[in-house]
Order: sequence, then structure tokens, then C-alpha cells
Amino acid sequence: HLNINVDTFAVIDDSVFERNEIKAALPQVRVYDVVEIPGILSLPEFDIPITEESRKRRESYQTEAKRTDIFASWSGDYDEFLRDCQIKMTVFKPVTEGDIKRCFELINRSNQYNVSGQKRDEEYLNRILNDENYVSYGYRVSDKYADYGIVGFASFMKSGDEYTLTDFVMSCRVAQKKVEKAFLNFFISTLIHSFLSSTKKE
Repeated sequence: HLNINVDTFAVIDDSVFERNEIKAALPQVRVYDVVEIPGILSLPEFDIPITEESRKRRESYQTEAKRTDIFASWSGDYDEFLRDCQIKMTVFKPVTEGDIKRCFELINRSNQYNVSGQKRDEEYLNRILNDENYVSYGYRVSDKYADYGIVGFASFMKSGDEYTLTDFVMSCRVAQKKVEKAFLNFFISTLIHSFLSSTKKE
């Protein structure tokens, strides 16, 4: 229901037996002894940026639970339900400090919906945002139930007329809402419009 992978969980337990049981059954889960608590936040796996938007995660989960309850009693199909939700996407180029920080957070927090499968550092993000050989976007999503805030980031590397998707991350908050398809359709439409405009000028 949360749309997050098992490898995003960490368990702290004072029982060696319990920790080993978890390791045996779910090796993707990180487990820690209670004696590790004082230094646990200094470990690299806990060195994740947290923005104001991510602090609202609990509120987002509560809204999603409400939305799920509504769909449970929905008589139409899923696409009709999504249309009824009135989902709106706003695509932008990250330029403000807050927007860039949120995109960096998404790159480092997203596991299940991270196309590259890699964690990127701030130097990498700042470089591609200022590199003319890359096109980068962030996007916000809202519907009639809630404003999800900035939930995605994507970058494409340009080589002549070709574009290669190098990064695509999306918050689990908008999973299964066909948001990724809408974004990619936007990007393709932008390229087609740009191509047609340049052809007319020629």
C-alpha cells in the first residue's frame, strides 16, 4: 500500500535472534543492534537530505488512504477514477535553491522509482543543471484531494538530435497514477513542437 520496497526499511532490535531472523527472511532489510543507536545517523545509508516537502509524508499517506477507500467503492474503471481525481502536473526547470534541493532529495531517497538505480551527489546535479548538453526537469503534481508538491525529476543527455534519458526519479506518492507516462508524453510533445518550429523557420 505504501509503494516502497523492502530495501527501504531499517530495523533496530536488541535481540540477536530477532535480527538474524529478519536477515534470513528479508536480507534486503538493514538491521541494527540497539548499541548502534548513538552513531546510526552518521552512517552513509542515513545521510539523506530532508526537505519541508518530505516532512509532510505522513499527511500524504493519510490522503492516499482516503483516496484508496474512495476507489474501493468506485463503480467505474481505474482510468475513469484517475480522471475524476483531476490530476494536474506542472513541469519546470529547477533553478531556485528550494527546487534544486528537493530534486536532489528525490534522487537520493527514491529507490523503487529510480531509473538509473544510482545515487547522485550535489556536484553531479549542479553540473547537469548548468550543462547545455543536458535538459533537466522537475515536476509537481496535485489532484482534488491534495497537493503532492515536487514529486519527480528527469534529465536527458543531448547528442545532436538524440536524447538519452539519464535520470528519472519519482516519489512513491504518485505511483500507479500514470504520472510518468504523462511526463514522457509532455517531453516527446515538446521535442516534436521544437522540431516543427525549426522546420518552419528553415
